[in-house]
Order: sequence, then structure tokens, then C-alpha cells
Amino acid sequence: MKKLMTVSFVAFASIAQALPEISSVTMSQNHFTRKVTIEYLLRGEDAVVTVDIQTNALAGADSGWVSIGAENLIGFVGDVNRKVSHGENVRTIKWNPDTYWPGHTLPARTTRAIVTAWATNAPPDWLVCELTAPYDVRCPMA
Repeated sequence: MKKLMTVSFVAFASIAQALPEISSVTMSQNHFTRKVTIEYLLRGEDAVVTVDIQTNALAGADSGWVSIGAENLIGFVGDVNRKVSHGENVRTIKWNPDTYWPGHTLPARTTRAIVTAWATNAPPDWLVCELTAPYDVRCPMA
């Protein structure tokens, strides 16, 4: 007597999810107000976006960059320190360094913004959030 055995194979299609990707980062400072505008594109998928400001490198150098320090990375508003939707629209971050990093200007080519996209299922380890701000919750990276 023959036994009939049916074997079923189920193929699972791997749905490739695009990782969040930051591109086209620009940073400019208004000469009169000293306010900084950082713009970027976020593609691939939604992400938790953070920013760091680096300086102390020679103009156009690839090395020697140093963060201005977590204590100065406060007061950012806009598409930063929160979940940001991906897409073709330019995302904007505003910052007033004269308030949060007194007396400092951001010389072109010797200061840069490092914008980082974290997958929503793997955000940064922690954030420090000021919940007492009257109009906006501020969450600088620490």
C-alpha cells in the first residue's frame, strides 16, 4: 500500500523596506538675526530625526570636526527631535544659536549640521525633554 504524502511549501515574499535616508542637508545663518535654518530631505521611511552641530575643522576638511556639545544643542524647532514623515518635501529645522550658544556665529564651511535619521523601531537611546516650555516641548539630544 502506497502512502500519499502532500508537502506544501509556502513562500514568503520578503518585503524590502527602505531604510530612512537623509540627503541634501543645507545650513544657513541669517547675518542680521543670527537665526539658523537647516534643511534636508528624508526618504525611505518615517524616522526619528536628530541633529548635531559640529565645528573646529579647517574649511572644507573631512576630519577634525567636533560637536559643540549637548548642552548647546537646545532650542531646535521644526522637523527634529521627533518622528518625521518621509517624502519629497524639504524638511526644516530652525535654531537661534545666539540664545542657546551665546556669542557664536556659524562660519560657512567651518560649521556643519549632522542630521541623523533613526528607524522608528530603533530610535536613539534617550532624549532629554523640557516639558515646562510654555509653547513647545523641546527635546535636545544629550
